[in-house]
Amino acid sequence: MNRFTFALYSLFILSLFAAGCAAPSLLMNPTEPPQPSPEEQIQQATESLESWTGQPISKVIREWGTPHGIS
Repeated sequence: MNRFTFALYSLFILSLFAAGCAAPSLLMNPTEPPQPSPEEQIQQATESLESWTGQPISKVIREWGTPHGIS
């Protein structure tokens, strides 16, 4: 085995080692979707409230369920 082959094998082993050390941190910390701004949250809440305004509460509960799992 000449020096060039030894250098390539060494580089290959080091790259496997580096990939093995980096993989757990990449797999354990998935990126989270960005949170909506407070203005967007208020707008979404307003739209959801307006969507069922004027309907009987029993119909809304049947369609959407109880708020926050309250029974």
